[in-house]
Amino acid sequence: DAGSPFREMTDEDRAVFQQLIDDLFQQFVDAVAEGRHMDREAVLALADGRVYSGRQAQALGLVDRLGGFWDAVDWARELAGLPEEPKLEYRRRDRRGLLRWLLGDDADALAPLEEAGVPPLRYALPGW
Repeated sequence: DAGSPFREMTDEDRAVFQQLIDDLFQQFVDAVAEGRHMDREAVLALADGRVYSGRQAQALGLVDRLGGFWDAVDWARELAGLPEEPKLEYRRRDRRGLLRWLLGDDADALAPLEEAGVPPLRYALPGW
């Protein structure tokens, strides 16, 4: 139950989480260095938790272009050699509540409750 909000974190828990965070950070640095063809030391100098604006990220070599969703679609279309009006498929974000997520296909049994206006069950950490 490491990380449980119902008990104090132990030094052992903290060490396990720190090791995980350190490993994920190294994976991130390696992925950026490889993907952006940058020296690992250069990436480490930038990867200190700061947030960069789009222009700053472009100047630092972290992104190729600036733009919005449709700019990205147009660029991807060009790179892939697709026609002017490519067919796009959108996946809707799953906005189901915790209970629906847990119940999966059986969640349809909740429909009468929802239709009756019963508030959905929610999970909240203590103090939130």
